[in-house]
Amino acid sequence: MGNRIRFYCSRYGLTGFLSVCILLLSLKKPVFAKTDSFSVMQWNRELQALETLGKKAGNEIGAERNVQSVTEHMPVSYDPRHRQLVTPVRDQQDWALCWDYAGIALMESALLKKGYGRADVDLSELHGAYAAYCLQADGSSFSQFCRRTNTRTALFEAALAGMGPVPETEVPMRQITDDFMLPEQELYRQQYKVLSVGTQPLADTNACKMQILQTGGLMISYYSYGLYYRNRADGSGDSSYYFPHVTKSLNHTVEVVGWDDTYKAEHFVKMPQKDGAWLVKNSWGQKGYKGGGSGFYWISYEDGSLQKQLALSVQMSEKPVQDKLPEAESSRQEEEQEEEEKVISDPPPTREERKECALWQMPVIEEIQPGRKHAVRDRLSMQRKLVNRF
Repeated sequence: MGNRIRFYCSRYGLTGFLSVCILLLSLKKPVFAKTDSFSVMQWNRELQALETLGKKAGNEIGAERNVQSVTEHMPVSYDPRHRQLVTPVRDQQDWALCWDYAGIALMESALLKKGYGRADVDLSELHGAYAAYCLQADGSSFSQFCRRTNTRTALFEAALAGMGPVPETEVPMRQITDDFMLPEQELYRQQYKVLSVGTQPLADTNACKMQILQTGGLMISYYSYGLYYRNRADGSGDSSYYFPHVTKSLNHTVEVVGWDDTYKAEHFVKMPQKDGAWLVKNSWGQKGYKGGGSGFYWISYEDGSLQKQLALSVQMSEKPVQDKLPEAESSRQEEEQEEEEKVISDPPPTREERKECALWQMPVIEEIQPGRKHAVRDRLSMQRKLVNRF
């Protein structure tokens, strides 16, 4: 490093020296982006508001939490990949939909934890994003919505309102355009139901571990900075990440699916003081950051952006639920049902009404042909008998 500094100074003079100084300062402590980031306080408020919304919707928050001591019999490490309790890593591509992919991954983990299917459970990220877009309609197009920073909990708010989640096969990922639209019937489709949502301080590692064991995972946000990702030399295996500076800024949302208390500090670019890390499922494809790794990576317990934030957990229904129609559609069906009941409940026709009905149903005799007078007379006699029955 010293030789490089002398080289730049000797070749480019004072300008080169100043450039090197600015570079070193930026490496020492990065400048936080203001446009794409959000604060820890915003994140915590969104999670708390979602928890309140879940209570108003009639869901018991944390109803299945285990109240026994979580410090006893807690495993040193937990990796759901060994038990097929986590779905494969997806790819959000160039869209700002990390919150959507993380939320869908959290729902999938909760379904697997309930015993539904295998690790091939696949819910639709596109449906979730469009439902959140409809919930936060502000006049922008859908593609604009998918390129900007949005409320991280909008996916779960839409699910509590009856919009999703649905399987990927019903609304598969496709090209997102300005005129993209889902019919109302598809928008209000709900294959599974959110039973409860809850929050947990991430600093309480033992409680968070117990929540992962019970519900499958946690959704968190952290400050992502490319300098501090580290891939293995051979490009395989899991990557690692540790942001050494305490910050209140966040810019990326992921799912925490496991942990390892013995994960060595020397695996990170900057060494934290203690061992231990969370296992994170990302949404940048199965190649991970810069094409290295597995799509999963380890983030240190001591990461500077994780210290004062809440983590989100969710519980899902074990069995598929029936579709929930929009309010207008359900109202129309209720009106039709009332009309049918009204018709069924009408009183039976009176004797005069039945007599009139029989007369109208009689055939009209336009002429009497020769030789058929007796047949016509017999027919008229039968008609009079039919009418007289009433």
